[in-house]
Amino acid sequence: MHNIPRMTPNSPHFQLRFARFAAKTFFLLDGLIFASWVTRIPTIQEKLDLDNAALGMALLMMSIGGMVAMPLAGWLVAHLGSRWGVLFATLLFGLSLPLLALPDGVLLLSLVLLLFGAGFGAMNVAINTQAVSVERHYRRKIMSSFHAAFSLGGIAGALLGGFAASQSISPLVHFSLVGLLSVALTLTLARSLASDLVEEPTLSFTDETGHKTRCLLLGLLAFCAMLSEGAMADWSAVFLKQVSQAQPFYAAMGFAAFSTMMTIGRLAGDYVTTSIGANNTVRLGGTLTIFGITIAVLFPHTAMVILGFSFVGAGISAMVPTIFSAAAKIPGITPAVAIATVSTVGYFGFLVGPPLIGFASEFATLRWALGLVLLAGLAIVSLSRTVEVRDVVDRKRSDAAIATSSEL
Repeated sequence: MHNIPRMTPNSPHFQLRFARFAAKTFFLLDGLIFASWVTRIPTIQEKLDLDNAALGMALLMMSIGGMVAMPLAGWLVAHLGSRWGVLFATLLFGLSLPLLALPDGVLLLSLVLLLFGAGFGAMNVAINTQAVSVERHYRRKIMSSFHAAFSLGGIAGALLGGFAASQSISPLVHFSLVGLLSVALTLTLARSLASDLVEEPTLSFTDETGHKTRCLLLGLLAFCAMLSEGAMADWSAVFLKQVSQAQPFYAAMGFAAFSTMMTIGRLAGDYVTTSIGANNTVRLGGTLTIFGITIAVLFPHTAMVILGFSFVGAGISAMVPTIFSAAAKIPGITPAVAIATVSTVGYFGFLVGPPLIGFASEFATLRWALGLVLLAGLAIVSLSRTVEVRDVVDRKRSDAAIATSSEL
């Protein structure tokens, strides 16, 4: 493992480009595998005759698997590098997908979802670390392009899932094909990923002038944004089927519309943030999320729900990259600690949001339980000033640094 040659900024240009392509492919695979599962949730639910509470409990096991795997994946990446982390995590995630079609009861489904969630959590840690490595070699901002690839994978997975459902293709056949594809691409492209040197983790940070508080507030913003994303992933198809009475293909189109607008928003995210600032970008995203989920809940016709979900996708799209960027620049806290804090809290929202909606639907029906996303949007709008405050501090520090360097 340690004899793998390390890629450096002096490597041939085509090697850097191919490393970026390989990393993007793994982001795309992450979205494809995950979307393949979420678009077939209604089929699995119907097959096992699960009510929403039982489904929510099963999804909670996926959350637990992800939260347990994230720190373990961090340890693996720290010791072996993100290349090996991506290899192991993607194989786990891809190979566990077909197993989701095998259980004949909620207990076995929960156990497989525990494994599937572990693969999902580990892969997200590994591929984001790999993306940082590639970005450092490029020496310019390219992070949004990786997250756009994840969204493209979500679109492809949603379309494939919708087609499979409309043609009555069994989840086992569907999941097996996607799993085989993921294994083939992983074994082919893993060696092309960039090698990296992982920094030693920092276990504590200062709390001067409220910077620790701001980091935790950014974590709460990430929690709300990713809770909304998780809700759309796990419940959009179920909502369209149960509330809107949509056919299987159109039920899958809710997540497809969400992912499409997510992709467009991420492709334009850097431009938008530069034009209107981080504060307004996050506030605009929260507003679009509120608007979109309100349309879906108040006007649950199939077309209106799909339209509403697309607004939610546009709203959430640029939030996480903007929040992570802000966290990395908080003065008084090392970027590694800040990003670890914010991302862990954020992914926790992504994983626990769907089970919460499942439990709430037993008391208020799924239609109104999805209003949890509305509450998340309101919290995002109210907390958006946290990002702008940090930007002002950074701008002053940057101006001071420029003035100092000019004097020297």
